[in-house]
Amino acid sequence: MKFNFLLILFLLFTCVHTNAQIAYAQYPLDGNANDISGNNLNGSLISSPISSTNRFNQANKALSLNGSGSYVALPQAFDFPNLSVVGWFKANATGGLNSTTVIYSVDNASLQYGHQKFLLEDVSTFPQVRIQSGDVSYVKQITLNQWHQLAFTRTQTQVKVFIDGVLEYTSNTPGSYHSASGVSYATIGAGYSLSNFLNGSVDDFMIFDVAIPDSQITNLYNSNCNLTTPASISPNGNVAICAGSSATLTASNGTTYSWNNSATTQSISVTQAGVYIVTVTDVNGCTGTASKSVSINPLPNVSLSTPSIVNYYAPPILLSGTPSNGVYFGPGVSGNSLNPSVAGLGLKLVSYSYTNSNNYWYCNG
Repeated sequence: MKFNFLLILFLLFTCVHTNAQIAYAQYPLDGNANDISGNNLNGSLISSPISSTNRFNQANKALSLNGSGSYVALPQAFDFPNLSVVGWFKANATGGLNSTTVIYSVDNASLQYGHQKFLLEDVSTFPQVRIQSGDVSYVKQITLNQWHQLAFTRTQTQVKVFIDGVLEYTSNTPGSYHSASGVSYATIGAGYSLSNFLNGSVDDFMIFDVAIPDSQITNLYNSNCNLTTPASISPNGNVAICAGSSATLTASNGTTYSWNNSATTQSISVTQAGVYIVTVTDVNGCTGTASKSVSINPLPNVSLSTPSIVNYYAPPILLSGTPSNGVYFGPGVSGNSLNPSVAGLGLKLVSYSYTNSNNYWYCNG
């Protein structure tokens, strides 16, 4: 007598595991030129700038430039129609009488919206800073060996200039003046011809692709401390999740949290790809910012091809799953074959699972 059973194929898909404007590029300059905005716009240290003490008297949290060749090269010119640049510097000395040294510079022939410059000038008996954007230029006397915040915001109809958190000047004719030549990227501590080097320290440069509110520049200036332990987001390293799944991002300890998706909890659950940024505030009101990039990976397209009705006395049959190198499950299954007599009579369920792996992520189908 012949006995048949019906083989049912089963495929299961599973997965194994904004308030203030956000900076387009943010450089803490903590001994390196890494961008912490999440946009991976890392810069380069040229001629060995060294770590130095920042304005909060924290060691290794700023960069010292020697005035004779060391500077920071940023990866692009940030030539945006709407723009804000904020940065801190402390000059040890000027370049001498009637000299100009460069704190920050973007200037070349291809700029559409004009040059961007923070300059240190020695005029007669006192040093002064000059902030330029397009046709706008503003100067003010400053003190050497003291930290100063410089900033400007620009739209296509207005430029505002700030020094030490104070709005100093407004122009309604931004213009687009620039030089006929120069390097194609932004520099900190060197001019557009890679000369006029700054002798001093630089810290916390931020570039925005919008004109940020006046209050944000003032708040950045008045923030009188940083977190003792830098803000961070766990898990560490790359975060990739499978389509239809979620990941939990957790900020380092603080008293309040502000995420760029408007969440205010320490942990958030995310299902969409993107850069997630959190500002952590501690009990003393000190703040720190961290970011994490999340990517979404597809589930593999899995199928199982085999006869749906098999003779009980038939020899073992080969199971065929796609993509290959997956795992088969079910009664009578051994490796990639099915033994009908071992499986027994009746309806039987056989499944095939395949894990798609790529470095840091694993998705099952």
